[in-house]
Amino acid sequence: MRNSQSPAIQSIYQNALHYYLDRADLFTLDQKEAAVGIQVIEDMLARRLNRQINASPAAADKLRHLYFESKNIERTQGPKTFGLGYPFFIETHGNDLIVAPLFVWYWGLEPSQNLVNSWIVRFESSHFCVPNYQLLQHLEEKYDIEIIDQYERLALSQRLNRDNLALLCEQLAERTGIENRKEPNDLAPSPGIDEIGILSERGTLYYNGILGLFPPQKHKKLPAPPKPEDAFMTRPLPPSDAHFNYFYLPADPYQASALEEASDHKISVVEGNPTSGKSHTLANFLINALANGEKCLVVSERVPTLVKSQQLLSRAGINQYNFLLKDALNDKPLLLEMLRVAGENVDRKIEYSPNDFDLKLQRYLREKNKLSANYRAVRERVFGDHDWTDTVGLFLSANRIEGKELLTSQLNAGEFDFTHHEYEIFKHAILTSRPLYQKVNTLKHPLTNLNEEIFLQKPRTEGLNFLKKNIRKFLNKAASLQHRYITKTDAYSLKLREHYERHYNRLLRRSTQLSEKIADYSKQYGADFNASGIGALKVLGLFSRHKKQIARAKEDVARDYAALERVFERGKYFEFHFLEAKDRQNIPKLTENLESFKNTLLYWQSKIETHVQEELMRLNSRNVHPDLDYKDQIAELEYALDLLIEEINEAKIYHRPIQNKALTIPQRQKYLESIIEQLENTELNLRDFDAFYDWQHNWLNLGLLAQKVIKALVKVKPNDWMAAFESWYFSNILTKKHNPGLPVSSEGFPNYAAAYHALKPLIFNRIGHIWQARQMEALKKLKRRNKRAWQLIFDKNSQKNAASLMLDHILEEGFEAVTAFLPVLFVTPYVARHVLPQIPDFFDYLIFDEGSRFAVENAAPIAPLGKRIVIFGGNDTYGMETSLIQYVRENGAPTSVLLNKYAQQAKFAGKASETPDQSAGLNLFPLEFHVENLEGRFDEKSGTNDVEAQQIIRLLNSIERTPQRTYPSVGIICFTVEQRDLISAYLLKIKQQNASGSEKIRQLERNGMGVFHVDELYGQHFDILMISFTIGTINFKGSLSKKSVFFNTPDGVSHIRLILNKVPRKIFLIHSIPEPYLKRFLSKPHDQGTFLLAVYLKFGEAVANGDLARQKELLPYIAPVEIQERHTSVFTGEVVRALTPYLDPGRLVQNVPLDKIHLPLTIQPLHGAGEPLIIHPDGFFAHARYTSFLWEFQQQMMIKNLGFVYHPVWSVKWWKNPKQEARKLASIIIKKDSQSGVMLPPKTQNQDNPEISSEPPSK
Repeated sequence: MRNSQSPAIQSIYQNALHYYLDRADLFTLDQKEAAVGIQVIEDMLARRLNRQINASPAAADKLRHLYFESKNIERTQGPKTFGLGYPFFIETHGNDLIVAPLFVWYWGLEPSQNLVNSWIVRFESSHFCVPNYQLLQHLEEKYDIEIIDQYERLALSQRLNRDNLALLCEQLAERTGIENRKEPNDLAPSPGIDEIGILSERGTLYYNGILGLFPPQKHKKLPAPPKPEDAFMTRPLPPSDAHFNYFYLPADPYQASALEEASDHKISVVEGNPTSGKSHTLANFLINALANGEKCLVVSERVPTLVKSQQLLSRAGINQYNFLLKDALNDKPLLLEMLRVAGENVDRKIEYSPNDFDLKLQRYLREKNKLSANYRAVRERVFGDHDWTDTVGLFLSANRIEGKELLTSQLNAGEFDFTHHEYEIFKHAILTSRPLYQKVNTLKHPLTNLNEEIFLQKPRTEGLNFLKKNIRKFLNKAASLQHRYITKTDAYSLKLREHYERHYNRLLRRSTQLSEKIADYSKQYGADFNASGIGALKVLGLFSRHKKQIARAKEDVARDYAALERVFERGKYFEFHFLEAKDRQNIPKLTENLESFKNTLLYWQSKIETHVQEELMRLNSRNVHPDLDYKDQIAELEYALDLLIEEINEAKIYHRPIQNKALTIPQRQKYLESIIEQLENTELNLRDFDAFYDWQHNWLNLGLLAQKVIKALVKVKPNDWMAAFESWYFSNILTKKHNPGLPVSSEGFPNYAAAYHALKPLIFNRIGHIWQARQMEALKKLKRRNKRAWQLIFDKNSQKNAASLMLDHILEEGFEAVTAFLPVLFVTPYVARHVLPQIPDFFDYLIFDEGSRFAVENAAPIAPLGKRIVIFGGNDTYGMETSLIQYVRENGAPTSVLLNKYAQQAKFAGKASETPDQSAGLNLFPLEFHVENLEGRFDEKSGTNDVEAQQIIRLLNSIERTPQRTYPSVGIICFTVEQRDLISAYLLKIKQQNASGSEKIRQLERNGMGVFHVDELYGQHFDILMISFTIGTINFKGSLSKKSVFFNTPDGVSHIRLILNKVPRKIFLIHSIPEPYLKRFLSKPHDQGTFLLAVYLKFGEAVANGDLARQKELLPYIAPVEIQERHTSVFTGEVVRALTPYLDPGRLVQNVPLDKIHLPLTIQPLHGAGEPLIIHPDGFFAHARYTSFLWEFQQQMMIKNLGFVYHPVWSVKWWKNPKQEARKLASIIIKKDSQSGVMLPPKTQNQDNPEISSEPPSK
């Protein structure tokens, strides 16, 4: 917890008022005050300052704080910051007050060896002075002057003595019109508030000195940084053809995946918890980059993180080609000297044969590519999250129950996508349809024709009531309409029959009358009537009365015949040909024709009923007999049926609308009867509505393809629908995804290992050869094109030549040559942004280390420097809203999570039978916990807890040497800056007084001991942590300080999480929170900080007391990490089932843990001296995206070295012929049993708690 009232550290360049803890007035620094201060200024300007200061009471606390703070900043962030601002420029600019030093003189500050509150200050030739760039930029803009270059040259070239400073001040006062208050090496006290007001009004150069912390400055204008969305745009970026990946350091599968992913993408993430091997992976990555001739920039906000990575490189054998640049001022001499020496020795001889390397590299890549093809084929996601091996297992599981051939002829594989999403749809369809179908047991149920909306939009009861109501209503209407149809058609047929009878009688009467008339005339007139034509009779009638009467008689017959014909033609219901006009005078013909008519009429009359029926069959409103008044009635019948059909359709009872295509009344009546039958059938089958409703509701919700699947299953009638479908479906997936690279032999692993080890001795020589060639070329090019840059960097007088230049100016023109000698640079964000040349894509890889604590706003300006960006970090972005690692992950950057843990196992007090899985997660914490509740008093004013501070000092006595006779590294962590200063002051006082334990403190400090505020812990690693939580009770009543609310702030939660993520060997938790408050904290999980604190303290107590149950109870709250789960193989389960007929099931044990792997299947020996047989599907233990084939081979060798028999099985063979493969494997096991010694009865053991010795059997 830092003082929120303190200004930001960068503000000292604009407002250096002395009212804060981290600023001290030089005038009142020493007990002799001004006299000493004036002498200090004189010595400083002459660069001979080396003086002991006896701090005044007012300055003692400030000096201690400045010393401890500056040392911790240097240790954690890199730059030296302690210095003196002198002299001061005071004025107002708008509403802003400017009290800014003109120059900053970086002093050395050390405590006296034997005097308390006595300090040694130094400013000599090795120390630096720099101008206040922020002030000078302001002055240039406001007064239109140019002074930065002049001031910088004087400061850096060590020519800023008393005279030059005086001259600068005079010139500045003259050019700006401000008052020059005093002469240089004079010293005035810091002005008070009122005096500052007066001085600022007119502008003043004031000769006051302020000691403080001066961080590196932004001394030049830079191009606008890109937006985060542009800087961290994720996309694939395949490596060049010449690039190869070689893991020089051992790599597990997750680490190998991280390296491979980084080569293939513009942005990638490597995420892992503490002890997962992130730094190891980074070192491996850098070695691989160097071997490929690639430049790397590693950026971290914390120097210890960079130091750790650099040390890992060194341990691997890379002692050159890299540099840690953390302080541009103080690292410049070392960097230039290193480059000069390297340049002089650039032509050193390196033993290297390019042909030999290329030959062995090609062999290595060839073997690697073979295994890569095998691994990709096996681990490719074939079905959802299931790889090839597991998908074969799924197939075997289903095929064992129902054969794949059942559905082969029923389903068209071309219609299926064979995806996991599709499978889930079909699986749900089958599992829901099977029990519903068993109740209906047909796909052609009479209720199938009901409207879909009834099942999809209406609840069951509502649907049933709807159907009952409407079906009954329409049945009544239909029955009524049917009755009307019957009645109307019967009446019409009767009328039609009557009409036909009347017509018959009318024709019969007329024809009979005509026949009788002819007979009468024949009898009356004799043969002349039959023989004479009417024309001749008319001529003879002029002369004979008798002939005239015969002519009239024939005319009468002709008229009646014509009348008969007219009556016939008005109702021509049958065919008959009447005589032509010329033949009608021929009485014999007419008589004969008339007899024929009567016979035809009689025949027609006999068929009247038939004709009536035929008319009825053709009856509709358009062909109603015109002589019958029935057209409207028939039309009404037609309309009534159409209306009934329309009403039924509008009611949406049936899925398909009723369509009336009948044209005649009988057809309509028949169709009406079919409607009635359909309604009655539906009404009758409503007895099945409840069961059918569930089935149809399910069926209609199925897709078309799912319905086809169900239909096929109904046809073939398997006992297990799901197994039948899965057998067919998985078989098709495997056929579709079959890859020629699927492994069928393990010979690739030893071949790869041989190629790997043959290449390894050549890697460092390869690195030396590549970079030596580049160095020589870069030197030649630089010397030829820019001799001045060469003189600044590589000349023997480079230190002198570059003395007056900032490092960024030196690097700007010769950076290509510099990075040829130092292709790996470890830098802080400030150096990356403000010191290195801002050349886009200059580095092949830009690596952000500890990216979880890196704000994306700070990372975006640096991002353009790298062609590829790799972000290392943990998932611990507590309190940070814009964490870099979180930002890029949310934007789709590929992430490799390191899941293995490389910490030592903790000493838990559980039973000896506890397996590693039973205490999973507990190894993420320290080996030893010591928890002490001192209930010390917290002084809110001073921010300290003296009881805890003194206990920390006492605990240092318990620190013992390691077996190597050195002390472990110790980190003392405090939750207030003041507590840190208090403990540091106690340690300093012990050393100064040479008290008991002082020598041990010095030795501990030499081995890395430090006292830190909790936010300074980030990035550091210690063997032992001592935590002073500091905040406690404030009075005799035991009231807890209100400052405890800090724990629940974002910063407080972040600090506690930071401690939780540290895994030292031993941790001391020293606190002063009374037990009632801890119980209260535990009862309020929503107060996250205090809850986590209380849980962690109680967890520590449980570890210290050996209470494993309590540890497991509290673990989920403080370690919400993903514990790596064992992979349960479906395929292995099927192998077990296949072997069960041949072996005692008790011998078959799955997933036995061994080191960092699980043995998929172990066949226990028949007797104690036998060797367990390890069955391994497809030869790969890893399940990451990539794997390390050397690691895979090492796991196989570890199994063999333990005395086990390693036997891989190949899933592709089991897919093709599972029974044959099962017999082969069983025969191998049985043969091994017979060769192992005396056959003993099989012994069944409990599979729930398998134990296999990890020690090799005695020979």
